Amino acid sequence: MDKIAGEIIERQTALADFDHARDDFESALSSVPNEALDYKPEGDDYSISDLVPHVTGSINMYSVLLDLMKEAEYREVKMAGAVSDDEQVEAHKAPQASVPLSEGEGHRANLETMEAAHDALAAKLRDLEEEQYSVAASVYYPGAEEPYPTRASDILDWLTDHYREHAQQVLDMLDVARK
Repeated sequence: MDKIAGEIIERQTALADFDHARDDFESALSSVPNEALDYKPEGDDYSISDLVPHVTGSINMYSVLLDLMKEAEYREVKMAGAVSDDEQVEAHKAPQASVPLSEGEGHRANLETMEAAHDALAAKLRDLEEEQYSVAASVYYPGAEEPYPTRASDILDWLTDHYREHAQQVLDMLDVARK
């Protein structure tokens, strides 16, 4: 197998893993009874019901970053100038966080918003040329004085891990809430 074929297979595998991680997150959420949805351990930023909009905000933020990287032709990108600190905070909190998961329409709307953001980002990643997918841009994240080399493939890995982290968090929080 040549290098290009291997890279294509690697990207498709990573995208499938991204989809599976989303499915695992949704599966963990589906196991939560209504009475546990507002559970938030002391010191945590989010209740169980807040995690869907939080994940959506992360996907949206990295989708913006991917666009900025492409616009900058994978050179230097300054996130702080592109998205204000307030917008980044709000992207992570997302206004939908106030809609309880227990409300059928609110829950479905939150999941649909997350799924749409997920699918839009996955489509962007599929549409990138191989060089664009694997080349590192120098990204200045908010508060950073030095750039952090970031590839589209890194973004995909980070978001996949983010889903998994929160899927496990939901299950852990549910265990504690049941006690």
